[in-house]
Amino acid sequence: MRTIIAYFLLLGLASAAHAQKARIERVDIVGKGIYQVAVGKKTPDKQTPTGVVTAVKTATKIKDTTRVPARIGLEFGIQYRIVGSPKGAAVPIRIVNVYPKQGLRNPKTGKTVRRAEIVRNKIIGDVIYTGYGFENAWEIVPGVWKLELWHKKRKLAEQSFTVSKP
Repeated sequence: MRTIIAYFLLLGLASAAHAQKARIERVDIVGKGIYQVAVGKKTPDKQTPTGVVTAVKTATKIKDTTRVPARIGLEFGIQYRIVGSPKGAAVPIRIVNVYPKQGLRNPKTGKTVRRAEIVRNKIIGDVIYTGYGFENAWEIVPGVWKLELWHKKRKLAEQSFTVSKP
């Protein structure tokens, strides 16, 4: 009986240690610019301009820049690392895209979107990519685009890009 109690006590302590609260110190932007990406699963999301969020399997930086030529097929964004503890813990990150003032108007829905937010669990210590890819001509709106990363009510990072006609 003592062995069983000791086992459950150890199991409880191990679970408590595993469930320790993750702490984010900061986010470091480790890359910005134009990327080539391999895309993954598409998830419907009504608040985005296109109505979907596309997962990125891999992202390779092509050019380090904050100036983006307005071109269909072009992908731009940031790579970042969440600094905190414990390393390897998953934490919810709110990714916010802020579009130029006039917004992006989807001609199929008639809806204009000025910002979009998604929340995804990201891993402390990993290098992570987030960005935007121009798939349709109507998405290409010149002006300042912002990518913001938030944890709860705290903004962790922000990167601006200027999109302009080539």
